[in-house]
Amino acid sequence: MASKIKKLPLKIPAALGAFSVFMAVLFWLNIFAFKTRFMPAPVQWLDNIAYDVTVSAIGGVDGDPRISVAAIDDYSINQYGWPFPRKYYAELIYKLNALGAKVIVFDVMFLNPDVRSPEADRAIAEASRKAGNVVHSGLITLTRTGAGNIYSFQHPTGEIWKTASIVATPNVDDVIDSDGKVRRVILYDTRAFYSRGAGSSCMKDCESENVVSLSLAAYAAYNKIPLPQAVKAAGADPVRWLMLTGPRMFPSNPARKNRENDENVYALYPHISFADIISGELSDGQKAAIKGGIVLVGSTALGNYDHYPSAFMERTPGVEFHANSVDNLLRSSYMKEITPWAVFLTMLAFIWLPLAFFKRSIYISGGVAAALLAGWTVLYGALILSGYMLSFIMPPAGLLCSFIFLTAYRVVFEGQEKRWIKQTFGQYLSPAVVDVLVKNPEKLKLGGEKRDMSVLFLDIAKFTSISEKLTPEELTEFLNKYLTALTDIILKNDGVVDKYIGDCIMAFWNAPLDDPQHRVKACRAACECIEAIRTLNQDPLIAAMPIKPQVRIGLNSGDMVVGNMGSGKRFSYTVIGDNVNLASRLEGANKYFGSSIMASEECYGGASESVAARELGRVRVVGKDVPIKVYELFGPREAIPEETNRFLAAYAAGVELYGKRDFAGAADKFSSALELAPQDKVCKFYLAQCAQYRAAPPQPDWDGVFNLTSK
Repeated sequence: MASKIKKLPLKIPAALGAFSVFMAVLFWLNIFAFKTRFMPAPVQWLDNIAYDVTVSAIGGVDGDPRISVAAIDDYSINQYGWPFPRKYYAELIYKLNALGAKVIVFDVMFLNPDVRSPEADRAIAEASRKAGNVVHSGLITLTRTGAGNIYSFQHPTGEIWKTASIVATPNVDDVIDSDGKVRRVILYDTRAFYSRGAGSSCMKDCESENVVSLSLAAYAAYNKIPLPQAVKAAGADPVRWLMLTGPRMFPSNPARKNRENDENVYALYPHISFADIISGELSDGQKAAIKGGIVLVGSTALGNYDHYPSAFMERTPGVEFHANSVDNLLRSSYMKEITPWAVFLTMLAFIWLPLAFFKRSIYISGGVAAALLAGWTVLYGALILSGYMLSFIMPPAGLLCSFIFLTAYRVVFEGQEKRWIKQTFGQYLSPAVVDVLVKNPEKLKLGGEKRDMSVLFLDIAKFTSISEKLTPEELTEFLNKYLTALTDIILKNDGVVDKYIGDCIMAFWNAPLDDPQHRVKACRAACECIEAIRTLNQDPLIAAMPIKPQVRIGLNSGDMVVGNMGSGKRFSYTVIGDNVNLASRLEGANKYFGSSIMASEECYGGASESVAARELGRVRVVGKDVPIKVYELFGPREAIPEETNRFLAAYAAGVELYGKRDFAGAADKFSSALELAPQDKVCKFYLAQCAQYRAAPPQPDWDGVFNLTSK
């Protein structure tokens, strides 16, 4: 598992790299598919939805007041029938021209002659000639031949095309999206051209020029721009994204005499009823809208089927899209497409950004992902509002997929990691410490690490003699009771049980978690173990034994190396180093003095304010040249009885005199201390030393160090 923890994250960049390649292919394939219509573009379908939602939320822009619609509405059809007698179109041109319309645009085709009334076609042509500002509609047709597709432009019938200011195409088929909505327009068609001569649709020096849309024709006529110049100004790419005009409620016509069918109109631009224009029943506002403006003539009646869904309405008259395009041309407000490369690089950044927060908590990484999504949404809305068009879906899709992948990976991987931590450390760490490691695995640094630590060695005295007097079953029960009780004490004090060596326990503090109080906790755990032994010895099994178990404990602190040691398949979390060996030597050195807990000065120095102890002296253990001062621990200072304090004071006075070579005075003090604790082996040890040196004084260079010759 240790090797897995190091190697598994290396799979993440590889997976994200593969995902980035996949998203890159999808991104550019979608753009190619959308531009060429070679295949469906599902991402663009989602982008269109995002665009509609955003535009709908923004509400669109207000329409240009110079634009209005001469609406072939239900009221007009009720008045004149359907199809209209063509004479009314001629009359409409005269009426609009008289009202001061600057440009009249027909989204109505007169491709075939009126067989019932040929003079009506001549009337339309004559009205168009006199007005000089009429744009008529033709039709681009496709003929399939063995040599390929041939596109041609069918002009209006008779003399109508000759008297038109411009003949243009209302075709929108090539920009209708897969959901049937119109979001874009084509300003000119590169597949069909004007030509001179019979059947020509070109009137003013536009031979071999591309056929223009109604909106570009209206713009050119309004600004009196030659058609070739208008096409050139439109740019190399004729396709434009509409800056959508938002619908609003236009009031009914107060000037109409027949009020029965008059009602408010929810539309992009003012609808002025065809019939009202013919009858002259117009309000001052309607007259003002016509004067000096562009009037588009088209059907708005529901039964004429020239309707398309938009971001605002399920049924928008087709003529209003042409009006919207004219509006964008007049105000130079078509949506500007941001280069796909900017979106592509943003998408790649979004794919890789979650990796920067991989080691953070799910809440932090999730919060960052949510903030990025919110920021991208706000930016997208701000750009749409400012007139910039871009793909919305791909960057957040990359971010979400990357975040979901990393989150799922963490759930699986961290689940494995947590199970490994519980399995590895649950047996020798306190539950509280294990919980911390499970929640914060980064606190567990695998491999060797040098740390300031405390280590404890605990051994049961005379275990061999005890084991010889017990059956295997009794010995097992005995060991389980003792090791369980002592282990619980170590774990309670946040220690780590390194290993059991027969009847010996090895434990350490300050790893894998930092614990500034590790010296205090190690000393307190040692003292509690001594108290636990006294309680355990009252067990019926032990009470019947001739030899009561006692323990010897060695404690040391200092720099040690901790980590997973062993092979790649089998290892243990352990501690090694010279200071570990010294703790083991101190455990054995208890036999020399007859003490129970021997702690080095390095260990006890950090716990002296919390734990009471007495100085045993300075010792030189096997394998060490430099002597160290050692102490025997008695327990927490707050729990030491007054009698024990008097004992420790008498003992400390004896040690001081002993170090000054006053062996007689020292013996008196040790004797006084012994009266308070008659069974104290350390006092007896020092009395024997004093008697020896009184009989044969030490050499002048005597330094009081005890040289231990065995482990």
